[in-house]
Amino acid sequence: MSRKNIVIILAAILVLAAAGGGAWYLWGGANNQSATTEETSSGGAPVSTAASGPTPAPVLVVVDRAAIMQFSKAGQDIGRQVQEFTAQTKSELDGQVKALENEGNALKREAPGLAPDARQKRVAAFEQKQAALQRVIDRKQAQAQAAVGKGRAAMEKVLAPILKNVTKDHGVNLVLDKQAVLFATNTTFDITPEVIEQLNAKLPSVKIDFTATAQAPQK
Repeated sequence: MSRKNIVIILAAILVLAAAGGGAWYLWGGANNQSATTEETSSGGAPVSTAASGPTPAPVLVVVDRAAIMQFSKAGQDIGRQVQEFTAQTKSELDGQVKALENEGNALKREAPGLAPDARQKRVAAFEQKQAALQRVIDRKQAQAQAAVGKGRAAMEKVLAPILKNVTKDHGVNLVLDKQAVLFATNTTFDITPEVIEQLNAKLPSVKIDFTATAQAPQK
């Protein structure tokens, strides 16, 4: 495992802050149900919970979830903490990576002159050290992912009622993710700046805990 490889691995942690590592629901989580969600009756047939009558004409706005994460104070605070965690992790592991790299180079030079049994033992010991270091890196990544997930959940808890209130103020009944909009004639549909402004006022920072135990991904 070279130092270049560990830089690539640790850089993946930073992606979590920008991409989120999964779905992000602005309406209070994956279990939230809108007024038009279909439920199952006792007989097994879907039953619409929407009010009876003609379908209302859509009055819509768009919100940019990526921009909220990137430009809000809370989102930027999460990104800053992830960067600090990544830099700290690299600093902690860089010495181990360098030592392992040197040991690997020495093993390559000395292996041809070793007896088969001795060579096999040296290789096995080296591979064990590699695997141990990889487990540490996996654990660090899992900790970062769990911490960012909790930070985003804290943002969402504050963001969901803000979004509902803003859409109510605008008299709209449909909100689209801006990433799904192919074309618009103007920018008045976008309520993202207003949402970010209110989010900044209510949640200027988010403290995330990287020390919580998280299960590393299985290989």
